[in-house]
Amino acid sequence: LEPVTSGTKRKKHDAIRNQVSTTTRSDIGFLTSDGVMHRVHASDIPAAEGAFDPASSVSVAEFLGLAKNIRVLGAFELDEKTTIALGTQQGNVKRISGDWLPKSEFEVISLKPGDSVVGASLSTDKDELIFVTDDAQLLRFQADAVRPQGRGAAGMAGIKVADGAKAIFFTSIKPSKDTVLLTAANNSDSLGAVDSGSAKISLLTEFPPKGRATGGVRAQKFIRDENQLYFAFVGNSPILASGSSGKPLEVESKPAKRDASGTPLASTIVSAGSN
Repeated sequence: LEPVTSGTKRKKHDAIRNQVSTTTRSDIGFLTSDGVMHRVHASDIPAAEGAFDPASSVSVAEFLGLAKNIRVLGAFELDEKTTIALGTQQGNVKRISGDWLPKSEFEVISLKPGDSVVGASLSTDKDELIFVTDDAQLLRFQADAVRPQGRGAAGMAGIKVADGAKAIFFTSIKPSKDTVLLTAANNSDSLGAVDSGSAKISLLTEFPPKGRATGGVRAQKFIRDENQLYFAFVGNSPILASGSSGKPLEVESKPAKRDASGTPLASTIVSAGSN
């Protein structure tokens, strides 16, 4: 989901969701969109033979036995020092630290009906928390505005989501001058593989920080028949992307104004990340 590459040549399905430095004695938690942490001992995770090749790796959904509608949002080493921030589709935010059960599966957030987790990241008090909604609103605020809560808590208001809209991206990041936003827009009535839409890159500094539980700032101007953002990602430049076929996808690298329109895409963006 977040492409990273070795060397200069990229190939189909070279995307890696994330990587975790750990030991064979540690437990790894896979957090899914239904708010469940799947705890697995590091030694039980399938090992790669020889050089790591993402295209021939074991599917994490198959490994964990996940339903088709459940997505893996991240993998984390579970110890008392681990603090994870997560954001939901309805705009709620939560930070949880060290409250990990020894069970193989347990909830880390109490979700409201119809809600789901859209993003999860390691987090520190010096980070910023960032939401992006499908009506092209971005909100950034200080992570220390969200006090850590226990597993059973539902979190607190992160971004004020407009009626009919939903959050599509969330992360915790320590911004730098190289931190950028990638957004992609199309029409909600179109098939994603047919309507690739348009995309743009913006510097995160274009978006002023605001308080928690407020509305965002417009992140992309819709053109023609566009009416939604279908994809968003925040990370440090350069940003790498993959298309719907799994192949590397070129996106405009020159930053545009925060509320500018995008440029046409050759394929639908399904994943992006920093090298």
